[in-house]
Amino acid sequence: MHRSLATLAIARLYCGYPNVTRNKRRVWMVQAYVDDSMEAGRVLVMGALVANPDRWEKFSDEWQERLDVAPWNVFKMAEVWDRGGDQSMECAKWHYYTIRDHVQGGIAVAIPIKPLEAAANDFDLPQLKNPYIWGIKGMINFTAQFQREWGLHEPVDFIFDERNEEREVRAAWDIYVATIPPLERQVTGRKPMFEDDEHVLPLQGADMWAWWCRRQWLERGDFTHDEFPILWGKTGDIPRMSCTWGEPDIRKEFSMIRAALEAGEIVF
Repeated sequence: MHRSLATLAIARLYCGYPNVTRNKRRVWMVQAYVDDSMEAGRVLVMGALVANPDRWEKFSDEWQERLDVAPWNVFKMAEVWDRGGDQSMECAKWHYYTIRDHVQGGIAVAIPIKPLEAAANDFDLPQLKNPYIWGIKGMINFTAQFQREWGLHEPVDFIFDERNEEREVRAAWDIYVATIPPLERQVTGRKPMFEDDEHVLPLQGADMWAWWCRRQWLERGDFTHDEFPILWGKTGDIPRMSCTWGEPDIRKEFSMIRAALEAGEIVF
């Protein structure tokens, strides 16, 4: 079967399995593509779009068709917004429609920067001051807790945009798996993967989702479920889950990690 270049990046994530397993995974495997949007000194928002590989292949072909007629080769919502103009916003709208038509759910996690830095200092854990560590933990933990509400019972594989924090993310994964309840571990997929958003097009969709979710968080002080975050969408377009790491939650996590370190249960 001929595959476009846009879909090959999706197919290679399951093509190493034998035929029976491969066909099953194409139907039941769940992939979450994740990107982030930062407001320096205030908040990091991580956004994920979730679907099975069949949907992602259709998404990727359609997204590439949108790119072919857009004034950009790679979609970056921040650059589109800065560019402005009716043509740019019209093209961005059609990119959103591709998300709406193929994605099974959207997730957003916000990490306020100042409470995180204060907790890291108070618990003498400066190595956990990086908000991306908490973004990864929050994203995977939150998804594992609530994905069944979307009818997703298989483990979710997370694919992140390539970035300098890859080493920290992998370290955070080991800490995360060591501290989650067994029920959540059952629906937690493989170690996170990191891909180039120029070639793996669902990451460009995640970029759009994260940017608009950050914008909503900054305007409202939190996520609001009665207002859809993206300009061209409406409530009900995409099932959504969102959460903010509040200061009590952050301090509770730091307290648990400090206690585990002192008990020798985990080692940095």
